[in-house]
Amino acid sequence: MDNRTKRSSEVFDSEVRIAIINSKTVALELLNNFITIEHLFLGMLRVEDAKFRNGITINWARIEGGVIQIVKRTNPPQERERQSYHSMPLLSSCENVLRAAVLGCHLSGRIKVTTQDLLLTIIKRKGPVKELLRKEGLNYNGIYSAYDNCKSKLPDVMVYRADVSPMQAFILQLRIFYYLYLK
Repeated sequence: MDNRTKRSSEVFDSEVRIAIINSKTVALELLNNFITIEHLFLGMLRVEDAKFRNGITINWARIEGGVIQIVKRTNPPQERERQSYHSMPLLSSCENVLRAAVLGCHLSGRIKVTTQDLLLTIIKRKGPVKELLRKEGLNYNGIYSAYDNCKSKLPDVMVYRADVSPMQAFILQLRIFYYLYLK
């Protein structure tokens, strides 16, 4: 196992790692040479029995169709030679969402980023996925409340760390703000 794989397995839970792999597959299927936030979200939707769906009653198939239409409209298929699966780059906006999810997870004292953390981070960021979910009646507070109600059902998601001081929490909040809104 190389260092990059080791780091991702230490930071992301298995569902997030599967979602990232699925996002590459989605990008290849849509003939895109890069991975966007929309590809990442579609990758999350392909994770079977993903925890981010718990407590949220919505037509996920309709959301998926809407996001695919957004991707086709904003990222037309590339005419040039397609990227290989392993060398497909993440756009900086997608990297920033992953970084912000990691920082948010550390801020809340948890060790590994879950698909729930990822969805909450995606919906914080201004963009087409947020707008589509908002039109379906979902917003950050509603999703967070649904997850808060599910905590007792998901003990493996809530692994807490006790070593986050108030100063570290403040610095993490600043970094999250930077990745989501300034970069």
